[in-house]
Amino acid sequence: MLAAKLLVGDHVNERWMIYHGGGHMAYNELPMIIHQGDVLHTEVLGQHIIILNSLGAVTDLIGRRAANYSSRPSIPMLELMDWIDFNVSMLPHGDLWKRHRRIFQQSFRKDLAVSYEPIQKKKIHQMLRGLSETPDDFRTHIRVTSAGIIMAIVYSHNVSTMDDKYVLIAEKAMGARVKALIPGASLVNTIPMLRYIPPWFPGAKFHQVASEVRKLTYEMQNAGFDFVRRNMVILYLASLSS
Repeated sequence: MLAAKLLVGDHVNERWMIYHGGGHMAYNELPMIIHQGDVLHTEVLGQHIIILNSLGAVTDLIGRRAANYSSRPSIPMLELMDWIDFNVSMLPHGDLWKRHRRIFQQSFRKDLAVSYEPIQKKKIHQMLRGLSETPDDFRTHIRVTSAGIIMAIVYSHNVSTMDDKYVLIAEKAMGARVKALIPGASLVNTIPMLRYIPPWFPGAKFHQVASEVRKLTYEMQNAGFDFVRRNMVILYLASLSS
């Protein structure tokens, strides 16, 4: 179940009704469906798909039994890019995820979040000033503000333009990650066993792409920390000489 994809029915638009038999189409006609009911199962090219066909099934499995059934899907391309172990949002439910979440909560829980308001206000004031001077660059001002708040809080680094070295590194790595998640973009996501074929094998271009993105991933993870380390050394040496 942890490796399965979960499709939750849309009660608002009633698209969920397509999975029912008795007059509704498609899934009751597919021979790969094991049974019909609140929880359906099918398999496509080795990937298991679980369809939760009622609000009760969603509440019971994803809500009440989250420790057993609530996790992240396995995406081979992201694993080849080394995008999983450091990314809390992509980690499967388990001890490592709990440790990461605990560390995150130590700095970003509700009672501590208010301490970041001065940084947020400063960046927003800068954005408003920029909008008044160059309103046509609205999109750029929004991006600079978003990146600036994050970099200032996490690394005490001031971002003034989108040409900032650390922002460019993160954008390149994030862009590659987004492309890897587009359905059909990487064949290895559809047929996971392909990850074991050698890079020189025809059709294994995803290995080359993953190798290039791994370098960006590593640089993104470490560039900010290296910046903080250098500043700590500078401050320490300055304190010794004062």
